[in-house]
Parts: sequence; C-alpha cells; structure tokens
Amino acid sequence: MELLTRKKPCTYRSSEEEALVTYFTASLAADKLVRVLDPQVVKEGGKEVEEVAVLAVACVRIEVNQRPTMRQVEMTLENLGGSHDSFVMHDKDVPKYPMIEGTNMEETSQQYSYEAEYLLSSRYPR
Repeated sequence: MELLTRKKPCTYRSSEEEALVTYFTASLAADKLVRVLDPQVVKEGGKEVEEVAVLAVACVRIEVNQRPTMRQVEMTLENLGGSHDSFVMHDKDVPKYPMIEGTNMEETSQQYSYEAEYLLSSRYPR
C-alpha cells in the first residue's frame, strides 16, 4: 500500500481520520481507488495497479488464515509481471561485481552476496 500511495501507514490520516489501511481498503471496495493512489502510479500503472491493490488488501486481512502465503503473493506478482518484459531482469543487466566507491570490503561482499542470491533465485523456478 505504501508503494501504491507513497504514504506511510503509521502517519497517514484521511480527511475522515481513517488510517491508510482502512482508507485504502474502503476506497478499493467503493471502486474509488484513484483517490488514494499516487498520481504517477495511476498514470504508469495500467490495469495491474488494481490487481496489486487487491493483493495488498488481502495481505492485511484481520483473519490471519485468510491472508495469502508469501508463495501465493510471489506467484501472483510473477503472473502480473509476466506480460511485461521490461520489468524482467536479465544477467546482462546486473553487473557481476559491485562497482561502489568508498565502501569497505565487508559492505561490498555483503552487497554482492545479496545480488548473487537474487540472480540465483530468479534463474530457477520454485
């Protein structure tokens, strides 16, 4: 919800004094999601924005057993992104070694391990 609205949930209050999660959920239910979304997200998001919004609301349900698992969230997002090749990262897009000036060896190796882990996880189906 933070990414779609660019608002912090702990500090945001609507004009009706609703918290972000409540306002976002009510806006989606009333088919007025545009009123809470960031204008850039509306402009660039396309139909996937509403699908991501539905997923976000599902993730914050009060009943824990009604929330999707992380695996379900991952699969849903992958299916949404599957139609957009521009969002898919290829090996050639990611440098093999970090080129960061002014960092110590510990920070560099930690960053490299995160990048390597990401690349490995994106290559193999789960």
